[in-house]
Amino acid sequence: MIKQLLVITLLGGLTACVTTTVYKDLSVVGTDKAKGQVFMGFDYESDIIPIVNHEHALGEVLIQCQRWGYKSASLKSDYDIKCGEGTENSCKRYVVAYTYQCLTEQDIEAYEKGNLDLTVDKQPTE
Repeated sequence: MIKQLLVITLLGGLTACVTTTVYKDLSVVGTDKAKGQVFMGFDYESDIIPIVNHEHALGEVLIQCQRWGYKSASLKSDYDIKCGEGTENSCKRYVVAYTYQCLTEQDIEAYEKGNLDLTVDKQPTE
């Protein structure tokens, strides 16, 4: 019984060493002014469990959107994740990207009424 508890404790300790939770801030990785989109992302090693700070990201996105004359922004869709190093079956580093949509006053009104689908690209502005 004692040997079993020792083995379980040892294995639990090793598992805790294998994965680590890390808080990640998103950074601007690209923009598309014509579509009013800001792309935010980060990368992480495969042994990390990332926790994303979306409030910080939205603050950075709002700054960019306001530079372009927009009033607000919203997360457009869920994230895209790709293997950045290694193969899909044994990836060592992942790259994650989120798309945020800049919103005009009219977009905000339409969104609040349920008439704006953020999963569909907006028409480019002139």
